[in-house]
Amino acid sequence: MRNFLNILGAIGMVVAFLFVGLLVYWRLYPYNWLTFSTDTFPVNKTEFVAGDTLVYTSNYCKAKDFVTDVSRAFVDDILFATPTTLANNPAGCRKNNVQVLIPNLPSGRFHLRIVYVYRPNPVREIEIIKYTDFFNIIENNK
Repeated sequence: MRNFLNILGAIGMVVAFLFVGLLVYWRLYPYNWLTFSTDTFPVNKTEFVAGDTLVYTSNYCKAKDFVTDVSRAFVDDILFATPTTLANNPAGCRKNNVQVLIPNLPSGRFHLRIVYVYRPNPVREIEIIKYTDFFNIIENNK
């Protein structure tokens, strides 16, 4: 009986060691599943009014198929957040033109802050923050 308990204890130690090793690997592995070719994304125009559609272009490479949470916010001195969406683009490199409706914002100089969040495993969340070029929002004088 004592021999059985020693074997059971050794198996428990090995399983615990392997589990801790897996957790450390998941936390420290440098996942580069989503990469972008530019630091900032160009926009289609430099001046907009509320209700216009802003189009920015992102060049990216996605190494695996996974769902990404994408949140956007218009930034001047204050953050004007838009709802988070899910992106499920296929793996590969591509150029993507993304349309964003400009809400009713005060006039001023803005850029769009885009946050990509993906989860490669149960204990890790990777966040990539990108910005568009600056643009102006002007009052609609119609």
